[in-house]
Amino acid sequence: MFHFENPCRNNGTCVPLSGVDGQCICQSGYSGLLCEQVQRTFCSIDPCRNGSTCIVLNHTGDGFCLCQTDYVGPYCEYITPTACQ
Repeated sequence: MFHFENPCRNNGTCVPLSGVDGQCICQSGYSGLLCEQVQRTFCSIDPCRNGSTCIVLNHTGDGFCLCQTDYVGPYCEYITPTACQ
């Protein structure tokens, strides 16, 4: 019996196919033939401002900014307008 080291990186799982072929099943956040590429998400570039929290929605990497009370906008970049006094 032969023992081969797992060629998959970043804790990927090597699944044997036929003969000597195999396929890497990557952990969440990684891709590529050997799971060597870090997947970018909405939050990877740290777009949220003013103490907001970046939320990744799903495996596609889409997301949004959850703003603090006093801020609005796609990236929480605007102060919440107040009513005229």
